[in-house]
Amino acid sequence: MTDSGAKSLKHDPRAERRRVRLFFAGLLVSSAILDIVGALLVQHQTRSQVLESVVPTSISLGGRTGVVLSGLTLLLLAGGAARGKRIAWQLTCIVLLASIGFDLIKDLDIEDSVLSAWILLGLWWFRSHFDADSDPRRLRWGLAALAGGVTLAVAYAVFGTLVLTGQLALESGVVVRLELLAEALIGNPTGYRALTERANWFVSTIPIVSYGLVVFALLLLLRPVLAPRAAAADRERVHQLLKRWGRNPISHLAVHGSESYHWIDDDLCVAFSLRGRTALALGDPIGPPDALERGTEAFIGYCERQDWIPAFYEVGDDGPYRQLGLTMVPIGSEAIIRAQEFTLRGNQRQNIRHMLHRAERAGVRVTLIPAPEARAQMADQLEAVSGQWLGQRGPELNFSLGTLNTLSDPDITVGVAFSAQGRLEAFVSWLPSPARKSWTLDLMRRRPDAEPAASKS
Repeated sequence: MTDSGAKSLKHDPRAERRRVRLFFAGLLVSSAILDIVGALLVQHQTRSQVLESVVPTSISLGGRTGVVLSGLTLLLLAGGAARGKRIAWQLTCIVLLASIGFDLIKDLDIEDSVLSAWILLGLWWFRSHFDADSDPRRLRWGLAALAGGVTLAVAYAVFGTLVLTGQLALESGVVVRLELLAEALIGNPTGYRALTERANWFVSTIPIVSYGLVVFALLLLLRPVLAPRAAAADRERVHQLLKRWGRNPISHLAVHGSESYHWIDDDLCVAFSLRGRTALALGDPIGPPDALERGTEAFIGYCERQDWIPAFYEVGDDGPYRQLGLTMVPIGSEAIIRAQEFTLRGNQRQNIRHMLHRAERAGVRVTLIPAPEARAQMADQLEAVSGQWLGQRGPELNFSLGTLNTLSDPDITVGVAFSAQGRLEAFVSWLPSPARKSWTLDLMRRRPDAEPAASKS
């Protein structure tokens, strides 16, 4: 068998999990639409007559309302199921159980109830595919909002009936009034007979208030997890790891630009920042070269459990990423100069030789010093040059590029260019990649009126 054939037959658990989630999300949408349409338009006459001989008509109407509500709820939960949310799976199972009962109470709708039971059984069978967490704080807020929403809706309905006592015709009896209140909250306020226009408006708003509060709670419950902020101790730990295994051109910025870290083990880490649901990793996993694929796979699994979309920015070898099914999008490439082999001889380097001679004639002086020394000796001039540079190009970027604040890092080297009069004309910063014994050009800023040769020298 060829390698390509073996790869095509290789089991991909991530792809299977994604297909299962999307399949059941589609089933939930289809089932919800069938429930809503059936409750509004379909009437099984013979079954309804049989049902009316057993239960009152008001109960079967309540079942019809319950079917509509469960259908609307399933539509809301389908998105969470597609993302594999555990809380969405749990709520969906509860709603499907309720839907089965509502379908039977409505008009003995056996077909819809069997469909709901089949979906419920399938969800239970594939329950391991729905393991994405929700943010614990928002989960608590969502549950509190759900309980508080129901309480507020009840309070709104009770308070309104007390204020509009003379404008509503209500049946006597505590039990009957509680039943009317429950029906109004789930969308069937016909038991409240309004005698005035104002009372009619109040009755129509009861289900709207109830639905709105429940929808708000569901949205909180289905929000993705928030990424933990990196502590100072974590950044120092990453700093030490970079001294051993830093090889990606921008990996050193993991100490400064990344907001969070995911540790696979003591010698393997992924630095990332969360934007919406996208967890954007800065470069490759930081660790031994032979652990690249393991670190990538572990980070992808971690993201899926958090309901995040994993992405890697500016990676080196694309092989491990392709093997894990990630899509590679080329946005550029690094220009590598081997200092031992570099020379200014030849026609291709003529322009560089010209700029260097021009800088020498203009008296430009270039010095390489550690970044903290540069900040201590010429902070005002660095800020002036940087401010003029940014004034023409927009705000500071801080994810895959350094900033003036990163110049406090003693591992970074700064090249400064002074004019013959001693004014700082331009500066550049260099990031170390110890594992590759290389340096990466990072910041490159100059004054708008600087000697052109200053930034080239």
